[in-house]
Amino acid sequence: MIDRPIEPPENIPKQPIEQKTPPPPPESFPEAPTSKIHNFKQYLIDKYKFSEHEANLFIQRMTQFVADQMRKEFAKMNKSIKDAFKEEDQ
Repeated sequence: MIDRPIEPPENIPKQPIEQKTPPPPPESFPEAPTSKIHNFKQYLIDKYKFSEHEANLFIQRMTQFVADQMRKEFAKMNKSIKDAFKEEDQ
């Protein structure tokens, strides 16, 4: 085993580290015209005469509702898993 610290060799040229600048963020993220959300929004506008703003709000609220339901289900699953491990430990 070596008792002294290992020093880097002097003959390796040090290259400057390039500072990469991130690309500027786009002004907006337009939805792809073939996306499912776009198709659904167009369906709401055509069939139910939603305005574009109403269709966006509907999709946003529906997405939030689904996310909340999933959180509740995962919390139930997590609790049942924890309870199962508690029973095993006893």
